[in-house]
Amino acid sequence: MSVEFLKNIYSELLQQKSELELEQNNIVIKLNENEKYIKRFKKEEEENYDAFSPRNQNQDLKKKIASFEKKNRLFLQRKEEIKKELTEIDLKIQGFDAVFKEEKMVKSSFKKNEKQKKKFRKFQETYIKDISSIINKLEFCSQLVDVDPGRCKLELSSLIKMLSGKIEDDRKVSETGEEVF
Repeated sequence: MSVEFLKNIYSELLQQKSELELEQNNIVIKLNENEKYIKRFKKEEEENYDAFSPRNQNQDLKKKIASFEKKNRLFLQRKEEIKKELTEIDLKIQGFDAVFKEEKMVKSSFKKNEKQKKKFRKFQETYIKDISSIINKLEFCSQLVDVDPGRCKLELSSLIKMLSGKIEDDRKVSETGEEVF
């Protein structure tokens, strides 16, 4: 539940980031447009100044230029604010990424533990079954000792071979580095 809450906040941060980046791109476009207007008005002002005497300068052009320059300063100021906000959001996003990565590792570790427990249970069941089989054969041999000593010796030798085989199998597993559980 808390992970879902964090994921919602994370998606909101990503949404804010994309909105801020869009606003930043729009500001860059507006700044470029304003620069073009300023250049055009300055050029027009120079042409008017050359064409007419210095006494009659066009005040409207100066006002337009000042207006666009003021807008540019405001756009640049907002662009810097957006840059700071984006930096803060990026830091938060990195924090969330670290939390989600850690959560994924915990889940993975939990799954690995569950698999190990399953393997261990299977390992236990196999050995309990083998030990039960050994105990049954020993009980059988204890009954055969008095009745049929030859048969008892055969049963004991097969038991010894079975145990030797198990020990050898376990040795091979431990040498190859395979996990038993």
